[in-house]
Formats: sequence, C-alpha cells, structure tokens
Amino acid sequence: GLMANFRLWSRTLTPTEVEDLYFKNIVPANQIIYLDFNNNVLDSSGNGNNGTASGSPAYSSDVPTIVRSSAGTRTTAGARTAA
Repeated sequence: GLMANFRLWSRTLTPTEVEDLYFKNIVPANQIIYLDFNNNVLDSSGNGNNGTASGSPAYSSDVPTIVRSSAGTRTTAGARTAA
C-alpha cells in the first residue's frame, strides 16, 4: 500500500487536536516520530527516531495530496509516498 506520512504520539489525541492537525496543520504536543517519506525514513519531528528501510521501498511523487479549504476537501497530485 501507499502512505503519505506516518506520525506517532505518546498519548491519545483529542478530536479537536486531530481536526487542528488535519485542517490547520497545528501539530499537537508529545509527537514521538514523524516520517514524511521524502525519499527516506528520517524522523522529521526533531526527536531522532529514524526508521530503517526494509524491502527496497519505492518512493513516488505522483499520488494525490489532500488539499483542505473552507470550501471542502479535494485531492491534487504531488504527495510523497513510500510503497
């Protein structure tokens, strides 16, 4: 399967925090790891929890990205993913 990114927190996020992350890109506290799959599995959270690639992952930039606006959610090309 394809993944655009991976994030992990040390606690359960509240519904408001999830909405803020999704719609406003406000990152809640206590994030442990954030992998954006920008041709690697390096932790972008600043915590140094880098991943280890296994099985020759393929990175792609031609899959849809979610664009959020007050008018609704739509998809456009350009997300980075690892397969």
